[in-house]
Amino acid sequence: MSQFNLAACYADGTGGVAKDAAAAAKWLRKAAEQGAGIAQYVLGVQYFVGNDVPKDLVSAYMWLSLSNQGGFKDAGEALLTVGSKMTSEQISEAKILSSNWKPKGSRMSHNGYSNPK
Repeated sequence: MSQFNLAACYADGTGGVAKDAAAAAKWLRKAAEQGAGIAQYVLGVQYFVGNDVPKDLVSAYMWLSLSNQGGFKDAGEALLTVGSKMTSEQISEAKILSSNWKPKGSRMSHNGYSNPK
């Protein structure tokens, strides 16, 4: 979660760091890639609207799907919204990407909480 918090600091220019959209996106992606559900949700929304990342419905659906699978409650409704804008081929592609996804180098569970070893 610390990577997500750092991303939020860069996004808002708080916590002693200057506002920096590129740094915020970098840390948000790292948190999402490690399985933080809230970061996956925010990244999915960003891909949906094209905020700080290129607009990409397939990526949006993938990240929101992962967040939803991890139990992040707001992801389900967002997933339906994104899916309503996609073709069946795009949805199939996103589902394949999410089913093949594995967290990178973290002990985070899918819902964003730490999994002790």
